[in-house]
Amino acid sequence: MHLNDDLLLLIFNTISTDRNVDIGRRQATIRYASQVCQRWRDLILPASYVWGRLVWVNRNQDFHWMKEVFERAKTASLLSVRLHGQRGSWQEEKDRPFNSLAITVLQNVWHRLEDVHISYRTDLYSRSGREFHDYLWEQIRNPAPSLRSIVIHDLNPFMTNPLPVDTFNGSAPLLQELSCIRATIPSPNPWLSRITTLVFTPQSLEDIINAVSWAHDLKVLRLGEHLDDRAFFRPEDQGRLKLMSPIILPRLARIGGLSLSFEAFTALWSSRFMSPAESYSNISISIHETHVKEGQDPGPSQFLTALSNFFYHHSGITTSNIHNHGVQWYLEADYNVLVIEVSTLSDPELYMKLSFDWGEDGNYREITPFIARAITEYAMCTKHFQLRFVGNMKGYIRNQVFDSLLLSMEDVESITVGYTSLQYYDELEKREGRELFTKLRTVYFAPAHGMYDRLLDEVKAFLMRRVEAGRPVSTIQFSDPNEDKSKILRALQEVSGLRITWGK
Repeated sequence: MHLNDDLLLLIFNTISTDRNVDIGRRQATIRYASQVCQRWRDLILPASYVWGRLVWVNRNQDFHWMKEVFERAKTASLLSVRLHGQRGSWQEEKDRPFNSLAITVLQNVWHRLEDVHISYRTDLYSRSGREFHDYLWEQIRNPAPSLRSIVIHDLNPFMTNPLPVDTFNGSAPLLQELSCIRATIPSPNPWLSRITTLVFTPQSLEDIINAVSWAHDLKVLRLGEHLDDRAFFRPEDQGRLKLMSPIILPRLARIGGLSLSFEAFTALWSSRFMSPAESYSNISISIHETHVKEGQDPGPSQFLTALSNFFYHHSGITTSNIHNHGVQWYLEADYNVLVIEVSTLSDPELYMKLSFDWGEDGNYREITPFIARAITEYAMCTKHFQLRFVGNMKGYIRNQVFDSLLLSMEDVESITVGYTSLQYYDELEKREGRELFTKLRTVYFAPAHGMYDRLLDEVKAFLMRRVEAGRPVSTIQFSDPNEDKSKILRALQEVSGLRITWGK
């Protein structure tokens, strides 16, 4: 049975508009379909509304093919366009044509654009004469009567520009989604009031407050990575941020990387709301030993409340239900930084990273035990754990910073270890006279600098203690398949019942 023309065109249009499928695959599918038979070809080639969803300009495709797609799409009433520029080194023979065609596309169909995604690097395209960035900024000063979604991503990590004050000339009546990384929001505007999804790179507390104040219909706010110093939020902003917390948090879905003062963190998470979309946060917190002493405002009690609200913001996590989320914990300790990462394999959109930085003059002996105690209730039920020391391992061991945290982890089934973490575990087990992680079944071993005899002795001792206690580890996996396998097998041959594997 043959499908009639209308059904075929409906299928082709559905393929071309499926945003869950990469544009390259969609474009290739329609191209191949146009070559199946003459009937299909006669239907597809003049169907400008199909090609109008497949305009994709990038430096790796054949230039003549990209122009052909654009010619087929030019008469479409609405267009969806992808302009993906260079991310690495400049190649004039590829990048100059990209500039030319990308600008031509924008100039010719701007008033009919419904959806556009643009990525480029400012510093690279400045080499081809007038910057592509300048052409783009000139273009977005025009009214956009059909635009519903626009993404502009400048891949230069050191460039942050404000959007032009006269963006869209004040007129983008249908616009609901705006993503502009790295850029800030310049001023209140009529088109901002209808935005429901906003992504941008804030440069100050004022930027975030302005965004939620100007975008009255805002439902999802995502903040791009901020690379400046950690005075991003100042202690004196605490009161205002606390007032805005109930307005910001119900909309805040993603923090790509921001530096907060201790005061700002406690103020922002002084209220309790769940993220409206994904739950992703990467935050650096500057902390001082005075913050962990009672009597301060904010102090330990305010921080514990904020930490509870922070976890709840991410998928409603609490101390009583975190075990249902299957999260895994990673701790990295250095001389003046303690990094905590919480993630889950089942939900890549759930991710938390808190980097506590006390600077060169901070007292880690007071700060790190406080942080370890604060996270214990959340971490104690994890099934996978990794501890890594970048520096000051002996200081952490001597001050028993993580002892209580590690002793509470009775549900751990797998760990990732290196030489430094094994040393900490060894010291703690000797001091306590018992083994950690009584349910441990799998060890992933990732040494930083190769497999040495001393390191193998540490591994063997760790495993043998569990054999002697009647709770042997069943599997150990070495991360580097190029290690001397015969040496490893000889060193661990006395560990009964152990399965040894290699892999990444």
